[in-house]
Amino acid sequence: SKGNYDIYVVFVEQGLGLLSKAGRLGFILPHKFFNSKYGESVRDIISNGNHLSKVVHFGDEQVFNCATTYTCLLFLDGNSCDSMEFSKVTDIKSWETTKESETGMIPSNKIGKSEWNFVIGKGAALFDKLNEMPVKLGDVASRIFQGLITGADKVFILSLIDETKRTYNLFSKALGEEIEIEKHITKKLAKGDDISRYSYKTKNVIIFPYARCENSVNLLSESTLMNDYPNCWEYFKKCETLLKNREGGKWNIPEWWQYGRNQNIFEMTQEKIVLQVMSKYGAYSLDETANVCIVGGGNAGGYGISVKQGEFDQKYLLGLLNSKLLNWYIRQISTQFRGGYYSYARRFIEHLPIYSDIESNGNTIRHKTDLTQLVNSILQLNKSLSTATLPEDKKSLKRLIDKTDRDIDNLVYELYGLSDKEIQIIEDSME
Repeated sequence: SKGNYDIYVVFVEQGLGLLSKAGRLGFILPHKFFNSKYGESVRDIISNGNHLSKVVHFGDEQVFNCATTYTCLLFLDGNSCDSMEFSKVTDIKSWETTKESETGMIPSNKIGKSEWNFVIGKGAALFDKLNEMPVKLGDVASRIFQGLITGADKVFILSLIDETKRTYNLFSKALGEEIEIEKHITKKLAKGDDISRYSYKTKNVIIFPYARCENSVNLLSESTLMNDYPNCWEYFKKCETLLKNREGGKWNIPEWWQYGRNQNIFEMTQEKIVLQVMSKYGAYSLDETANVCIVGGGNAGGYGISVKQGEFDQKYLLGLLNSKLLNWYIRQISTQFRGGYYSYARRFIEHLPIYSDIESNGNTIRHKTDLTQLVNSILQLNKSLSTATLPEDKKSLKRLIDKTDRDIDNLVYELYGLSDKEIQIIEDSME
């Protein structure tokens, strides 16, 4: 076992321990351990002995009528296997009657304790090509971080009603009433589903009781809150009992108005790329204001990406991340969920291949410059769309956005050196 594991993984280990050399073990079980951290140990055990004989992977197809599960059939041999037969089922009804699936063989020497991303068929060679690229998103990002965890969202997160020059009029779920809070102690908030490709909405604000000091943030003192933000302090006092009782009374301390987790607070004061964790298609946008917060909370939350200084232009990286090519790649390595959703959690996106040629010839520099300019255009078009009121203007802007998006995809294909055949694989699968 490793970390907070699902109990089925230890049954796989126990089953292998009981298996004779001539025996075969078959389990119906979730395929989450293929890509999870807790699955590393059992993947290591299976791959060390080359026990993996066959997998039938149902993706997000639902096997059981009364439960949402993500299932596979796992077959392990007591003897060492030279290769593994992998079948991917995209229509469970057809599979039940005809066993129709996409099937291929994976050599055992390509199966290890690292994440199991089995790609077969016409996209296999393209996946291997991208997978072998040396630079990954995790190499160029200084941080890939989760959103804020306050421990009391109904206190800190407030719905925006209207505003004055100095204050916001907000609705508090904690009190069930409207309140007035000073603007300077808040930041705009983009929840997971508020983030789209190249744009985001901020229908809510979050109280941010911290002050940035160079490379850190400090919690505001009681005296600062009382003197500089009296409205906010009055609101906090009304919520004092609720805030102190978080996590069974853990926050019954003198500075009870702080967040439940002191993680990634400084990152919210910086420029960053923001994204949805759970999405049908990668939804990355850019916070150029350094004034937008995102919240954590598993698949419903968001992530942020800070780019290493001098490594990459953020807008160039944004174009790559939103491209069809990298969205196709994430679908090969990510956990798939019901309804066509994929996880864009850190453990997946950190492996995205990022084009970064060492020598940077003139043609490549031109392509990178062109891509950055296209991203600038699509960001501006999305801003114009958000304020447009006339139907004909919205229609025209959407056409321009779609065209610019296609231009970005084509430029990314050129940067990564894809052939016409490889481009067609991406286009066909992403429709």
